[in-house]
Amino acid sequence: MNLRTTGMEFASEMVVKAALLKMKIVEVPTTLSVDGRSRPPHLRTWHDGWRHLRFLLMFSPKWLFLYPGLFIILISLLFSSLLFINPIKVNGVVFDIHTLIVTSFALLIGVQFVFFHSFVKIYSITSGIIPSDKKFENIFNYFTLERGLLVGILIFLIGAIIMLNNFLSWSSAGFSDLVPSYFVRRILSGIVPSVLGIQIIIFSFIFSIIGIREEK
Repeated sequence: MNLRTTGMEFASEMVVKAALLKMKIVEVPTTLSVDGRSRPPHLRTWHDGWRHLRFLLMFSPKWLFLYPGLFIILISLLFSSLLFINPIKVNGVVFDIHTLIVTSFALLIGVQFVFFHSFVKIYSITSGIIPSDKKFENIFNYFTLERGLLVGILIFLIGAIIMLNNFLSWSSAGFSDLVPSYFVRRILSGIVPSVLGIQIIIFSFIFSIIGIREEK
């Protein structure tokens, strides 16, 4: 089972790994006796509880990172698309470029959540915490470092070209004040892909490093 923990979470690791390995689990009757020791228990409620929860979260990176990240990406893309076209009015409240800034950066945060899911998944597999996942390994083998760099560079170049075009537009206006409701949208359309491209490049290198496995 390749058990790793040494603390209170050891019992849960046995059950979780047995389930992941599809091992047979049964209940065995036992008799409990009153503890005759007079010293106080060694259990530290918050410390041991956090260690326990932290370890269990390592076994469920989908619910910790992937699903929240996909939800954030979906919601931020929806509202960013609507706000990029026109402001939204709800009961007299206007959501405009300020909300668009928030949703744009929320999109980047959602992407980071998805990447963190991959980090935890790869680390958990390579360190033996969880069994190997063939489907995940096939996806990881497809998205190589070179492909990740290529995608990241292309997305970054798209953002850089948009930013350059924005600069030329500002220059043609004599570097004067521009209408915020219009120009902020153009700036965000260049900044978001630029930052996203840099993130993909950095994460591609990290993926390739933590994905290296030692030959036994």
